[in-house]
Amino acid sequence: MQGSIFPRDKAALANIDWKTANHRFYQSLSSVIWPLFSLVSCMFLLCLLSNNILFLQTHLYAMKVAGLASGLCSDRKKLIEEKRELKQKLERKGDPAELAELKKVAQETQLAHLNEVASLKLDLENVEAMVAEEKKKVSTLEGHGAELEKKCSDMEKLYTYRNVAHSQEVVDLSAKIVSLEDTIKEKDLEICNLKEVHQAEFDKMEADAIEQIRQKVVELVPVKIVEACKRKAKSRSYKISSIETIAGGQPTPPPPFLS
Repeated sequence: MQGSIFPRDKAALANIDWKTANHRFYQSLSSVIWPLFSLVSCMFLLCLLSNNILFLQTHLYAMKVAGLASGLCSDRKKLIEEKRELKQKLERKGDPAELAELKKVAQETQLAHLNEVASLKLDLENVEAMVAEEKKKVSTLEGHGAELEKKCSDMEKLYTYRNVAHSQEVVDLSAKIVSLEDTIKEKDLEICNLKEVHQAEFDKMEADAIEQIRQKVVELVPVKIVEACKRKAKSRSYKISSIETIAGGQPTPPPPFLS
C-alpha cells in the first residue's frame, strides 16, 4: 500500500522511528480536529444568534461531525495501542506469519482511518457549503430587516405628524365649541330679555284693547237699546194700522225700516 507508515520489510520495521511517526500522525490529526472544533464552535454561535430551524439543523449536523471526530480520536487511541503492541511483538521478534498478519491489520486500520478522514473532509465541505448558504440567507434577512426598519421609521414619523395634526384640530374644535357655547348662552339671554319685553308689551296691548272694547260697549249699548225700543214701537203702530185697514180704512204705509 502506497503511503503506509509501516514499511514492508522486517529490517525497515526494526529501524522505524516511532517518535517521528507518532509526531507526524498527531500533526495530521490536529490539522483535521482543530478545524472541526472551530467549525463546531461557529455552528454553536450561529445557533445562539438565531432561532432559525436551518441553523439548528446545521448545528446538529456539526455535532454529528464532532461525534465522528471524537470517534476518530478513539480510533487514534486504538491505533496507538495497536502500534505499541506491534512494537512489543517486533521486539520479541515474532515469526513472519505473525508479522504479515500484523502488517495486514495495520494496513486495514490505516485504510479505514484514511477513508474516515476523507469522509470527514467531505462532511466538512458540506457543512462549509451550508454555512455559506446560511450566511447568504442571513445577509438577505438583514437587508430585509433594514428595509422594514426604515418603513417602520417612516410610518412612525407619519403617525407622529398625524397625531400632532389631529391633536391641534381637536384643540381648535374644542375652542370653537367653547365659543359656540358662550354665543348660545348670550343668545338665550337675549331671547329671555326679548320675551320679557314682548310679554310686557303684549300685556299692555291686551289691557288697552280690553279698555277700548269696554268703552265701545259702554258707548254703543244705550244707543242700540233706544233704537230697539223705537223699532218695537213703530212695529206695534204698524200692526194697529193694518188691523184698521182690514176693517175698512185706508192702508197705512209701512215704516221706513220695514219698507
